[in-house]
Amino acid sequence: MVQIQFQLGRDELIEFLLRGYSVPDWARPLRIAGYSGVAAGVLLLVIGPGGSGSIAPILLIALGLFVLLFLVWRGHSDFEKALAAVQDDLQPHTIVINDDGLRWSVSHGFAEYRWEAFDHFLETPQLLVLYISSTNTGPIIPKRALPDAQELAALRKLLTEKITRPPPAFPVVMPARPAEPAAPQEARRSGGEP
Repeated sequence: MVQIQFQLGRDELIEFLLRGYSVPDWARPLRIAGYSGVAAGVLLLVIGPGGSGSIAPILLIALGLFVLLFLVWRGHSDFEKALAAVQDDLQPHTIVINDDGLRWSVSHGFAEYRWEAFDHFLETPQLLVLYISSTNTGPIIPKRALPDAQELAALRKLLTEKITRPPPAFPVVMPARPAEPAAPQEARRSGGEP
């Protein structure tokens, strides 16, 4: 039985939140539009007519920059909301690990898991993250909570042995039906027509 006590740091939570981040699908076209607007505006400014009568290049650059700054603001805002949602994880944790599973305790409650409950675990530079399903995380264990490299290696070995993904399900294939014999032409006629 191993008992680990720790308190996650803000930098560890940030690493946890950024581990699977990718640009949302809705943002990609906006990013392309922003870069395109800025590029087209600069291009028009450089090769356009020599007079300063056209405001179009300036508007294109301004619109492109607005779109790009909106994406930066939106990404920062979404990240801050996600960070606020996991602030409870900054309190002290205790994890007790044994051969049957683990018990994860915080000040407001606890959860007990058998090893079979975990889908997989992920190792990052600072963390060991246990997953209950492909997207639902369970306990997060900072590597610094372990006293030395040998304890980390032992825990990594235990997790590798105990947490195994279930084998993929076999595909369900419907058996091919044998072709039905063709009915005689006479049987398909109605009313006795020739």
